Amino acid sequence: MLLALWSVAAVGCGPPPAVHGGRAEGGYSESLVRACRAVDSLGDLVAEARVTVRRGRSEQRALAVLQFKPPDLFSFEVRGPLYNHLLTAVLLADTLYVRGPAAGGNWQGAADGCLLELLTGLELGGYDLRYALLGLVAPAPVEQVDIAPDRRGERTVVSLQAPAGRVHRVWFDTRRGVARQEEVVALDSAWSLVRRFDRYRRVGPALLPRAVEVVQGDTRVRLEYRRYWVNRGLDRKLFLDAAQREHSQRVD
Repeated sequence: MLLALWSVAAVGCGPPPAVHGGRAEGGYSESLVRACRAVDSLGDLVAEARVTVRRGRSEQRALAVLQFKPPDLFSFEVRGPLYNHLLTAVLLADTLYVRGPAAGGNWQGAADGCLLELLTGLELGGYDLRYALLGLVAPAPVEQVDIAPDRRGERTVVSLQAPAGRVHRVWFDTRRGVARQEEVVALDSAWSLVRRFDRYRRVGPALLPRAVEVVQGDTRVRLEYRRYWVNRGLDRKLFLDAAQREHSQRVD
């Protein structure tokens, strides 16, 4: 479980250029595709974030460092006070390797959002962990577009194609063409998931939110990204070796 804050200095950036998805249904769908392609086009990405977990009246904080080498290598390290190690997770394709006191020891399993569920109780319902943490919205065909006035300007609510029994909606900032909120709701149960995105900044060719908030019931996880580094030359072997160290087994 996440512990107290280990603070770091923030790095400021200038505002990003506007990204216009257009009002046509295909425009909104294409804007989601472009956002994911921009991240996938990177040689690699390293990001440092402050993580705050609120559950009911309790609150816990930590520092996290994410490393991503597209398309399928991802690591997530969480440190507490005095840089005390809490958790290291390495994602290789669809398998997640986890180690640390926050995970209760070594653990290995499917990658379908289980890391956040393990740490916080949030159930992502199969949502891609990389998208969930970096603030990307999984692309899907658009079924309906509604224009909704907002006190900060016009917003567009886009209904995306979803698996049977679910409703998937995304709120777009119409002026800038970026997602501000995502909601996935199950029609046959109480399960739902809300993500909010704010403070977009240019990161190489990508436009990413520096604040990502995931809400489910009385649990709220907020990631505030402080620094990004791109194309640092991360080697695939680093991820493979890290997974092997976590579980003292060979990873091909």
